[in-house]
Amino acid sequence: MSCPKMHCRISHAAWIVLLGLSAYAVALANADPLGLRLLLSSDPVPDHVLAHVQQHGSSSWQATQADSSSSQAADQRRQLHQAIPIRANALNVRPGLQASAARPASWATASITPSVRGFGIPKTFLGISHEWTNVEELNQPGSYLQLIQDLTAYGGGPLVVRIGGGSTDQQTAPAPASTWNELRQLQYKTGVMYIFGLNFKKGDAALAKSQMDTIFKEIPYYSIMSFELGNEPNFYEGIYGKSSKEYIACCFVNDWERFVKALSCKNPAQFSTCTPGQFAGPVWGHVNMFPRTMEWFLKVNYPYMNLVTVHWYKARREDQNTVQSLLAEGPVRTEMANLRKLVEISRRYGKDLRVAEMNTISNSGREGLSDSLAAALWTLDGALEVANTGAVGINLHWGDGLALYAALLRQKTGAAYVKPTYYAYLLLQMALGSGAQLVKLDLQALPGAKLKVWPLLDTKSGAMRIVLINKHATAAAGMSVRLPDDGYADGKLLRLLGKRGLEDEWGVSLGNMTYNLGGQVFGDPAGEIIAREVAAAAAGPAAGANAGAVVTEAGSSSSGAAAAAAGKPGVKYTVIMPAGSAALLVIPKQPK
Repeated sequence: MSCPKMHCRISHAAWIVLLGLSAYAVALANADPLGLRLLLSSDPVPDHVLAHVQQHGSSSWQATQADSSSSQAADQRRQLHQAIPIRANALNVRPGLQASAARPASWATASITPSVRGFGIPKTFLGISHEWTNVEELNQPGSYLQLIQDLTAYGGGPLVVRIGGGSTDQQTAPAPASTWNELRQLQYKTGVMYIFGLNFKKGDAALAKSQMDTIFKEIPYYSIMSFELGNEPNFYEGIYGKSSKEYIACCFVNDWERFVKALSCKNPAQFSTCTPGQFAGPVWGHVNMFPRTMEWFLKVNYPYMNLVTVHWYKARREDQNTVQSLLAEGPVRTEMANLRKLVEISRRYGKDLRVAEMNTISNSGREGLSDSLAAALWTLDGALEVANTGAVGINLHWGDGLALYAALLRQKTGAAYVKPTYYAYLLLQMALGSGAQLVKLDLQALPGAKLKVWPLLDTKSGAMRIVLINKHATAAAGMSVRLPDDGYADGKLLRLLGKRGLEDEWGVSLGNMTYNLGGQVFGDPAGEIIAREVAAAAAGPAAGANAGAVVTEAGSSSSGAAAAAAGKPGVKYTVIMPAGSAALLVIPKQPK
């Protein structure tokens, strides 16, 4: 299960074995790669495997598997392959770093309370967004299509594909037959669901109706999630001769109602003739929308909607942007606080909210930043920030397929360039699996540590999947992850790393594997076993413990759970986080 000194085709069998899935699942994956959704294993590492790896190293264990599996029964072979072929590394540092017995200067403790639960994260949380321009490339044969399919290989999905953006309000007619043929094939091969953008800015309801009618004719109805009207109306200039602010104040909400009635109703004057719940809006250009504006919009238009959509970019291309500003925590706190308000308002009207266009820097991104490891860390962290507000999903924008922030860049040959953010997509999908729920965290860290921790409960197995992020450009950090009881087994760790710091574009790896042109990978799949340690009895969180990502249910307090856990022995897991890196720590439940 490796590709030493050679290229190999992307094979999720490598990841499957690394993360502990059975050989039977691997065989199924290879036989039916298009429709199969593979689940991350939550099985604990067998004691005899852990002992063997600790004494002899993982290469010896892999050799033992290879030598013995051919002579054993199929059931026994499957059981053997549930072990992860990892590289034992007591200090948990990435390959190539000089080992040091000294602890890093920055040390943090993440105390997790699985019994205090936050928002559940839908399987359809991850999506992509693509302009109408060149949208056919999503069905490009070869590695490009395969890499899109791979985003649902860990239990999540279907992938939500939003087609729209700046090109939405530039459409003058329905897309040609060739476009629909590619989108039908993409849906058939991958099971994607679509959000389609309709021209709203032109003010021509007949044009939008012809677009809708064509979509219903060409695309299976069950794969249509919603129709978006227009794109970022808060930036419309010149409508009725007004500025964007004047247009929003005087006319937008009523225009939207008039338009949607024309599309939904046989007789716009009689609601009983309308088909409700087909549209998404207001397609606002940023999460910093005034809550009172959202309230006004929904009060008038909610009967015709099935989804609320807004956009989020960390900054504009026109601004001065750096790695430090991209990863700065302060603006995110403000923006997510406002997004949470928008989610709450949407739910009062019975609607879910989706960040239907999201990325680092608007207007196609910035070179050296949107295509860097820093962008991957921002994407991973930003996705979980959005989930923590209660929003039901994100669509990461790829522009017309050639934007700097696109996770994949197309090639005429069918090959694809894999950009750093794609690794973040994969790690996110591994973390979310086939069902995840945010749980309570108390993070104690020194100011300036730039550490983020996102604890996720596997809702099927009870395992913990914990995303760890060190956003510091130069300083490694130590992390002690604590759970309040001893019912957990040894952990399994996968790392997202770069060879040349946060600005790295081509040296990024996930689980020691690096994608090359055409969806090929270099390296041997490698993770780490993080041995559990018995922790001292819990005393409850210290003062100031909430300095960091804190996940709670709306209106709930962690004091009761902390008091219940106090005095009980727990377990801890020690992980060293190199500067500018992320990791997924999977902690299975102990077998009963």
